[in-house]
Amino acid sequence: MRDEWGFFADEDVYAHDLYEPQPSYDASAPFGHEFLTDVFPAGRQALEAAFDADLSADPATLVWTPITAPYVQWNPGITINIGYARGGAAKRLISASLTATLRNDQDNGGDFTLGNALGKFWPGIRENTPIRARLDIGSGPSCRFYGFATEWSPRRRPGGDRVVRLLANGPLRRIAKGKSKKFSALRKSMERAFPRAYWPLEGGGGATVGASARSGVPDMTVTSGTVSFGTSDDSLPSSLPLAQFSRDGAGGQLTGVIPALYGTSVFGTVLHRIEFVAKMPPIATGGGNYISIMDWNVRGSIERWNLTAKPAGEGGVVLQYTSSGGSGSYTSSVGIDDNEWHHVRIDATQDFGNIAFTVKVDGTTVITNSLAGTNGVVTTVVVNYDDDADRAVPNFGHLAVWDRTNTTEDTLAAFRGHTGETVAERLARLSDEAGVSLQIIGDADDVLGPQRAGAYLDLIYDAIDVDGGLLVDGLSPSLQYYTRQRAYSRPASLTLDAAAGDFPGPIEGEHTDRDRVNTYTASDPHTAADRTFEQEEGDLGTDTVGEYETGGDHRVNDPDQLDQIAAWKVGRGTVPGLRWPALAVEFAKPVTAAKAQQWLETLPLDRVDALGIDTGHTPDRSLSLRGWIEHWNSKQWDATLNVEPYDADAVTVIADETGDTGDFIGWLEVDTVTTVAALAAGGTSVTVEVGIGATLTHPAVSTYADDLDGLYINLDGLKVGVSAISAPTGTQQTLTLVGADVLRAVPAGATLTAWDPAVIGL
Repeated sequence: MRDEWGFFADEDVYAHDLYEPQPSYDASAPFGHEFLTDVFPAGRQALEAAFDADLSADPATLVWTPITAPYVQWNPGITINIGYARGGAAKRLISASLTATLRNDQDNGGDFTLGNALGKFWPGIRENTPIRARLDIGSGPSCRFYGFATEWSPRRRPGGDRVVRLLANGPLRRIAKGKSKKFSALRKSMERAFPRAYWPLEGGGGATVGASARSGVPDMTVTSGTVSFGTSDDSLPSSLPLAQFSRDGAGGQLTGVIPALYGTSVFGTVLHRIEFVAKMPPIATGGGNYISIMDWNVRGSIERWNLTAKPAGEGGVVLQYTSSGGSGSYTSSVGIDDNEWHHVRIDATQDFGNIAFTVKVDGTTVITNSLAGTNGVVTTVVVNYDDDADRAVPNFGHLAVWDRTNTTEDTLAAFRGHTGETVAERLARLSDEAGVSLQIIGDADDVLGPQRAGAYLDLIYDAIDVDGGLLVDGLSPSLQYYTRQRAYSRPASLTLDAAAGDFPGPIEGEHTDRDRVNTYTASDPHTAADRTFEQEEGDLGTDTVGEYETGGDHRVNDPDQLDQIAAWKVGRGTVPGLRWPALAVEFAKPVTAAKAQQWLETLPLDRVDALGIDTGHTPDRSLSLRGWIEHWNSKQWDATLNVEPYDADAVTVIADETGDTGDFIGWLEVDTVTTVAALAAGGTSVTVEVGIGATLTHPAVSTYADDLDGLYINLDGLKVGVSAISAPTGTQQTLTLVGADVLRAVPAGATLTAWDPAVIGL
């Protein structure tokens, strides 16, 4: 067994005479160093570091230095972990890792000694130096690991050589450290729109000012009464809790000052824009009741503007102005006093001798007009300008001011939490915002609901919880997301055969209820909708084994999606049979070497067929690859595969009228099918009663008689292969059977069902 350094307990690898010599290195060779050439004559390997890397540059431009020889020690060799979770599949990404032991006994004090200016690779011995490992057994280099150095840890025993343990991790390790702060979709979008002044008002309960998010612009200050920060409810998913100005009957007022930056007018340019979000209760009709939202002063002939909310029948949203020559107002008859959050934007543009202005509520123009005058830039803003507790705007935030705009940023979409994005779109946008490189492999077109405020990885997993794919790192400079749909009905990427000796040791399956789920409740935390799916019948249904209930949050766009997700989760949780969570394979054995290239080309969520590992009538298992540990040294190259049953990804494709389906696994069945007559052991044909108006058919064929390789039925408890289904004769059909599967006689009237019922894709 290896210790935490990757060494074997009975080894003393620090004694100089036990180091195995490295293979010869020809500097003119196109790639790397020799690798197990007794098995792979063209085998080459390379452990490389980009010591002078500019981490902001395109990874394709990095210059790689081979360090395999004379540094990497053949014993213990190189160990790589790609998403391997002991004891079952990881629910979240496990950062990939690589470990290797490097000789560090050079006369200069050690080429891999931190801070050693005499070292050959100084100053590249530091955190985050790019590291990669590659193998080539004759078909070109395959990247087995791509990551960044996190440890150069020295170790030495008395009288022994100096070594350094190199640990490198995939990009997740650093991302998880640096992207843990919560952020809101609306703030991200507002900041990308580059306003002149922006006060999110997302400060927590201890805040005393409205902190500015723009350099050079002061914080908003409380100029009257009490403002309660961080106390609005969380019904606006795209924001953290905002400020209240009328809590417990106490009115409050915030004032912001915007330093002068530009002149007063440029024809055709939006010279000021005001944008904010607000939520307020119904305003009593009659008596002239209103809520004072905000006021702003400008440099121009119109000196002051303000916005007021009234009942819809009494004017609704009202825009007022004041100048030296008088004042006026414009009504919308659109109310926003409905206890809902609203997005409000006011634009004022110089249009020759007039000021053209519009007011939009949730993207719809409710006021548009113009008046004579000269517009100007905004100098001050005041929230709750009346300074009256009864008229104060209750919930308010994300106040932004522009004096010029050329942005295409859709802050309204952000206000709505980017509702309606597909999983792929959200993953791409979040990663772009966070400065994280992410590759999406496959289609992910499920539609999402509003994005909550949260940390990068939490938001990434909100999307993944709807799609159901797998996030992986350590295979490229980017995070990689393998979508659920990419896993559907794939041919085997790697086939391993116990009878051929592909497995070096005992093959250990497990019978466990650890991942058993036959009742699942899918919930949407935004709408509080939930849907429960229960599998009652069958070998793993609640009627048979009792209730295995669980659930989870899924931020969907439509509550009906929850039904599909709940059923999909139960389908995965009721896959029958043994589990084979860890398959150990040795690729340096002559009998297995032929599979090595297949292994190098196998990716996460690919299908791996393991032949001869099970017992009874299911010796061959199709499995889904979730992660692996790979190790090589001077004598071996082995991998431990973390796998799950592939059954749930073997989705059914219904035939078109021509019978063309492409990949297909499964069949369609009617409610009750029984045998018409008794069937002897070894029988190769059985007639069944299907019922009036029903048809038992395999949807991959239209004639009912084509080859049905891979179709099995449950015939009175026996797993029996079916090679053909006849066309109906009245209410009966005949099935051609694999006689060897009929191990005993079956009586007339016995029930027939699909052994592996059709799996419908989510």
